[in-house]
Amino acid sequence: EGVGGRASLPPPPAPRRYARTWRYEVDAHELYLQRGWITITRHVVPLVRVQNVDTVQGPIDKLFGLSSVTLATAGGKATIPHLDEPVAEALRSKIAERARAARSPVVGAEHAD
Repeated sequence: EGVGGRASLPPPPAPRRYARTWRYEVDAHELYLQRGWITITRHVVPLVRVQNVDTVQGPIDKLFGLSSVTLATAGGKATIPHLDEPVAEALRSKIAERARAARSPVVGAEHAD
């Protein structure tokens, strides 16, 4: 007689835990990104260079109610992963609005002699 059983694997780490290693800040002119825990990588993305900004939700994100924000620039792509869906939507809108404002000509600047 054998003893029945099945191997049990630990659950995969939750995306929220992974997201704790990410930091971001948006001001009027730039997006600041930082990721990592042991090795920290920082990026500065000038908002005037942002060509498009989207939210992306894969199946794992959807399971946890999360979305990622992706930005495309002429120099590449940046991602802020695993944000709560409403936070991701608000951040996407904020970045898009500020990127449009950063590209707009300043009224009266042509007469700044």
